[in-house]
Amino acid sequence: KEVFFDYNFKGIYGEVNEEFIKPNPEAIYRITNLYNIKLSEYLLVGDSEVDTETCRNAEIISVSCTWGFRDKDYLKTFKPDYLIDKPLDLLKIVERNCR
Repeated sequence: KEVFFDYNFKGIYGEVNEEFIKPNPEAIYRITNLYNIKLSEYLLVGDSEVDTETCRNAEIISVSCTWGFRDKDYLKTFKPDYLIDKPLDLLKIVERNCR
């Protein structure tokens, strides 16, 4: 079952150029302005401490995933808002924060 089709994702973005490299929050601000999204409805899913720092700088929800670049114990030290072990864990977070 394609569980994420019920959600309205505006886009998935990565680094395009070196102008707004994380942890600079400017890219987040531009995306929210482009799609008229409130920062309170925005979250960033990442796999490193830089992603969590970017979220703090932008004052948005941080979700760190443990299957990426950094391991779980390391990610915990940066205190993301959420720490998930599998992609489907993201659904509960989206339901709670972004509807």
